[in-house]
Amino acid sequence: MDHHHIVRVCEDDFARFGDTFQGAGWTKSEEHADRRYAVMLDLMTAHERPYTLLDFGCGAARLLDYALRTGRADGLDYTG
Repeated sequence: MDHHHIVRVCEDDFARFGDTFQGAGWTKSEEHADRRYAVMLDLMTAHERPYTLLDFGCGAARLLDYALRTGRADGLDYTG
């Protein structure tokens, strides 16, 4: 796939929707994005706390926002 096309799609999504789940091109609804974040954190929280998360390529740190908003940041050492 042409990487220029991918860049254009990402730039267009961000220009159209701004700093939102849609602007990141993740999904069609905030509820779907929240489900993805929940699954990711479920994988982390199944282990002993504290736990460390390197959110590489995190963009606007939406996973951290979700963790804080839902009370799931306790014991989380977040870098992103």
